[in-house]
Amino acid sequence: FAGAAVFLAGPSSAYVTGQALFVDGGFSVH
Repeated sequence: FAGAAVFLAGPSSAYVTGQALFVDGGFSVH
């Protein structure tokens, strides 16, 4: 979860606007 928070706080988050970012470790994919 911390990694996702750092990513969203950084400049790279500009590329994921409007996207649903799941931070459950991929559990929801199954």
